[in-house]
Formats: sequence, C-alpha cells, structure tokens
Amino acid sequence: MNNVRPIEKFRTRLDGFQDHGHGKYRALCPAHDDNRPSLDLKESEDGTVLLICRSAGCSVEAIVGAIGLGLNDLFVESDSRRRTPSQRKPMMTTEAYASLEALEASIKHRTETFHYPPHNGQQWVTIRIEPPGQSKRFNVAHQRADGQWVKKKPPGPGLLSLYGSDKLKANDEVFVVEGEGKVDLLRSIGINAVSAAFGAGKAERFDWSPLSNKAVVILPDNDDPGKLHAEMVAEIVSAIPPKSVRIAHLSNLEPGGDIKDWIENHDCRDNDDLCRMLLAIVEAAPAFEPIKPATDENCLRWRPFPVELIPKPVSTYITEAALALGCDPGFIAPHVLAAIGAAIGTTQYIQLKTSWKEPPVIWALTLGRSGSLKSPAHRIATAPIRHWEREQAGAYKEAHGTYKLLRACYETKLKAWQKNGAEGECPIEPEKPNLRRLLCADATVEALAVILENNPRGVLCARDELQGLLCGFNAYKGGRGGDVAQWLEMQQAGALIVDRKTGTKLTITIPRAAVSISGTIQPGVLKRVFGREHFENGLAARFLMVMPPSKKKIWNQREISAKASAEYTDIVEQLLSVQHVRGENDVLEPSYIHLTPAALKAWGEFFNEHAERQEAADDEHLAAAFSKLEAYAARFALIINRIRWVASSEDTPCRIEREDIEAGAEMARWFANETERIYALLTENELDRQRRELVEYIKRRGGTISVNELSHGPRKYRGPVSAARELLQDLVKAGLGQWDHATHASGGRPSERFVLAE
Repeated sequence: MNNVRPIEKFRTRLDGFQDHGHGKYRALCPAHDDNRPSLDLKESEDGTVLLICRSAGCSVEAIVGAIGLGLNDLFVESDSRRRTPSQRKPMMTTEAYASLEALEASIKHRTETFHYPPHNGQQWVTIRIEPPGQSKRFNVAHQRADGQWVKKKPPGPGLLSLYGSDKLKANDEVFVVEGEGKVDLLRSIGINAVSAAFGAGKAERFDWSPLSNKAVVILPDNDDPGKLHAEMVAEIVSAIPPKSVRIAHLSNLEPGGDIKDWIENHDCRDNDDLCRMLLAIVEAAPAFEPIKPATDENCLRWRPFPVELIPKPVSTYITEAALALGCDPGFIAPHVLAAIGAAIGTTQYIQLKTSWKEPPVIWALTLGRSGSLKSPAHRIATAPIRHWEREQAGAYKEAHGTYKLLRACYETKLKAWQKNGAEGECPIEPEKPNLRRLLCADATVEALAVILENNPRGVLCARDELQGLLCGFNAYKGGRGGDVAQWLEMQQAGALIVDRKTGTKLTITIPRAAVSISGTIQPGVLKRVFGREHFENGLAARFLMVMPPSKKKIWNQREISAKASAEYTDIVEQLLSVQHVRGENDVLEPSYIHLTPAALKAWGEFFNEHAERQEAADDEHLAAAFSKLEAYAARFALIINRIRWVASSEDTPCRIEREDIEAGAEMARWFANETERIYALLTENELDRQRRELVEYIKRRGGTISVNELSHGPRKYRGPVSAARELLQDLVKAGLGQWDHATHASGGRPSERFVLAE
C-alpha cells in the first residue's frame, strides 16, 4: 500500500464517490445516515486528504473509522514529518522558571541571549536558537513581577525599548540594523547601533525617541522585507525628529546579505579602516525624504498599518502585494480583513461572555485620491473571494442544466401519473440547485434579503467605489433613515425582516443577516456623502476608515509569488468550507469560540483601557467611533485566531488565546488613531477648512507670506489687498501665526509679513 495515494483508499470505500476535478471530491458520509452526498474531500498538493461532513458535522475520527481506516490513512505514508491529529502536541500552559539561567537551560540549541532595556520595569530578553541544519529562530522571555521568568513577550502598554538604546555613546551618529547580533558586531568596531526585536516589519512597536537629534543611518538587509523595514523605520524616525536620516545600501551583497556579510568580505581591514569605508558609503547615500501626503487634507501623522499583527501566510501576501503594487500595505490589509471576515461569516462567533458574542463582520473603507492605487489594492485583497464566486457560478450552471433536464422528466412523469388517476407512487420533484454567493455590489435591502435567504453565511458587499452604495442607504425611504437602521443591523449580523411589494413571498425573515463591506472612495467625495445625519445615526462610526499616504509611482517588476497567492486563497477557501452547526428544529447556528482564562484577562485590561480613551474623547462623534472599535477589537481577535487555526491544520476549533486578544486590541488602537486623524478632516467646519487650506499653502511657501503675495497667489485668494489682509488677520486671531515687521537698513517703511506659528 506504500505507493497508493490516500485519496484512492477513500475512493474504494465510500459510496456515491464523485470526482469534481482539481483535487475535490464528494461522497456519502459513512458516519451518519446520509441521503445525499455531503462529505467533501480535498486532496492537497502533498497528497493529504482533508475531510469535512457538511450535513451532520461528523468528526474525522468517526468518518475514517466507519470505513475501517485510521487517521494515518489521511497522509502520504512516506512523509514521516507530517503528524496526524492524534500525534500533535496538546497546547501547553506557560511554564515559569525561577531564574533566567534555568529558562536558558530548558532551551535546546541556544546560542546567545540578548538583554533589552526594561519594559514597564520588567526585564526581558530575546534568545537565539540555531538547531543543526535548520534556520535560526528566536524566543522572547520576560521576568514577571513575582521574579519568575516565562517565555512570553513583556506585557503592558507602551512602546518597547530598542536593543542597544541604553548603551549609545555621546556622538551624534547612530546606525539602525536588523538584529541584535549586528548591533553587537558594529559596537565591537566602535559604531553606535540599535535594533528592534522580532525581525523586519515590527518597527511600529518600538520607542525610537533615543534617536532624537541624531544622525540616523539605516543599513537594510539585502531583501525585500529588509528594504521595506528600512523605509518603515525611516518614516517613523523622521517624525521624532532626528538630525538627519539616510538609508545606506551596502554594495556587493548577495541576496539576503547584511552588514555582517559586508564586514566579513572586508575582514582584512582593521576597525578604523572599516569605519572609514562604511562612512564613505553613508556619505554617498541621499537624505531620506518622508512620504508626502496624498492631499492637503492628510496633514496629521500617518502610522504604518501593523501588518505583523496578522498571522502568516496572510501577512506575507499583504506585504508582497504592497511591494508589487508599490503602495502602502494600508490600502490592502483592511480589505483582506473584510474578505476573511466574510468567509467566516455566521459560522463562527467569538464569545466574550454568555450575553456578548461578536460576528466577524468588517466594514472597511480606504480613502485615496484618484491614481493612489486604492482600486488595484482592493482587487488584490478580494481576489480569492472572486475566484471562489467564479467556481460557484460554474458549478451552479452545470447543476442548473441537470436540474432542467430532471425537471422536464419530472413534469412528464407527473402528467402521466395524474392521467392514470394518481395510481402508484407520485414522482419525486427534483430539488432546485442554489447558487452559493458571497459577493454583491450595489444592493437594496430587499435584494440583499433575497440573497441572504439562500446564503445564511452572509455576504461581502465589495465595490471599488462605494459612493453609489453610501448614497443609496436611504434611497427608498425618502431620507427618513429606514434603510440605515437595517444596515446597522446587518453590521452586527442582527435579524432582518423585509416586506416585499412584489414576488410570491412577501415577507422575508433572516435571523442572522451578516453583511461585510469593502470599498474605496476619494476623500472629497466622502465628505460630501457623509453628512451630519450619518454621524448622528451611527453609520459613520461603524466604518473602519483608512487613508494611507500616496507614494510616487515607480516601475518595478515585482510579482506576488505563486506560493503566497495560493496560501492566501487556501486560507479563504478552508474558512468557506466550515459549516454551521444544526440546532433545534434543524436551525443553523454558529459555533462560539471561547476565550482562555489568560485571554479573558487580557480582554478585561483592554476593555478598561479603551473605556478611558472613549471617556476622554472631546468629540461625541469620535467617542461613538471609539465605542464601535471596542467590538471590532474582539472581531479582529476572532479573525486572527481563525487564520492561525486554519494555518496550523488543527482539527478542532482552538480557543481564543491571549496573543489573539492582544493583537486584536493593538489593531483597534491603530484604527482609533487613524479614525482620529480622518475625523479631523471629515468633521471640520467651513471656517476650519479655509484656515487649514491657507495654512498648508503658506507652509509650502516656507511658512511666511506677505499680503501682496497672497493677493497674487492661487485663484481663490486673488483680489483686493484688503481681502488678503483680512484672511491673514483671521489666522492671527486664531493663534496660527503673527505679523512680523522688519525694518529696512535704509530707514524706509518697515515691511510686513505674516509668519506661521511653530
């Protein structure tokens, strides 16, 4: 049997076995009384067979046992590395150690321990591990308040300290590298250096303030993640501000090479000579220019989207897609969250307590001007959903063709049966196939109700430009808000009752109407669409708005790797294969994913912290948005947990861990900052808008302007000098600047200029 593919073992033992192509099969489930084929089988690339009973939810053990097979028969027999579900190690509680030395002794193949400055008074380290013949990896550990050491990241709020930031010398120049070992290497030849922990892409978690007023030099690793990390660090450090920022790319490095390789290539030099050569490369590197805002409105500080909070392989796909498009990951990540949330749908909820359960419904909206790549980013993020839709449409077309033939045959038999006085058994009417859907575009509530009735999982309303949808919320209610109330229900997967004016079924009731939204819009359009009523009725507060800065377009030949694309698609499809549980009276119910005790504690900490932020909000609309982010934190945690669950190939739904809650909470904090940034644009009055635009214009001119220069400036400011003076005087009254009267050396009339306040 060694050469027999696992799927062949099932083919010969299952009744009603059907081959649907592309490694997908269906058969009668042997573990329950199955009238129609409801057992889905999928053959992965390595030959492993995945089993899902869509009807009764039978366990894998029951299915294979019913046909005389074991769990080992799911896997290729020659693959000794793959463990069966029964062989996987159970999840363990965190073990505590009396000392760091004891913890180190428990780690095999430990090579080095790196001590970081304390975080919230707690000592913490990273531990390098290099098993023979394998890639290096790192463990993180910290000392708890009780003195015990545990293999966990240090908890608590605030940014983490940089490795080496407590040992900086007095000189101005500081090098930023990727990895603690490189910091120690540079320090050994007399060069100041620091590094963030956890690898590339985690810069946002760290405190870069020790680099204030320093000449910062970033030495990226010679690969795409390293270069992206360098740009992220440069953006963050530029806002401190430093004395200068440069990204110095080392010459003659192999792909994946770094400063360590560069030094080894020049090991014949002494330390002073190495320093001189390195400084020569730095001096040739151009000064880093921070990303310019996409529009004048985008004047508050942008924080890069924390892609690292999303588990692999999804985060890998986002990063590769951003590099391929040449856009910020913030244009892609929110729509990925919405797509995955829609794939989970109403099949699985997070349960915070008995009375509080959250569905993974996400309303994501990215803002950007025309040409900012927001549309291609949206298409890339939702690609697996669109692929799945095409597959379902093809299957439905084939099934509907078969149904038409069966229907015609049934009607012929029915007429004959009726003609013979209804003697014998009545012909069985064929079941009409249902088109499985997950996507919709502009849809009225009535049209959505029809779709949701046949698709209880829910749908994703994905639209490149959401203006039509946003404008149509009240289209059939004369602006009285009826449709908005129903959309608010669908955002929380609530009950939907629609009375139809036409059709055979006049009332449609959906117990769990889950509608996620994913779309883009231009900032100016959004300001026109979102009026005061949308803030007051809570509609605006439910949107996760993101407005990344635009980057200058530069041609590149990067592509999303086939591996990253396939893994992201597989995550989505596996989540789509998860079915509801059947409750009383055969009603479809979600599975509720519970929190571990540690996760519940973390949730309580975030809840209290976020409540204080909401209470401190000085704007009622901002406070309303913060209140919705509380629930979104739980939804993020569920999505993160489900990605991790699918990627780990666990057979039973794992519980929500503390790391899921912490990641969801951190993502909610990021969206809170972004919401505050965008609301400053959306909620400003006309006077504030005029002042802001004038201030931005003066900033671009160097921060100063005369009345005459303003009166001859942009068209909206041209006119009488008196009108220009009035505009500038208004800025003085608002505390945004002051008049400067410079006296000429010749004794003439002093010149008058307006100068912006610093």
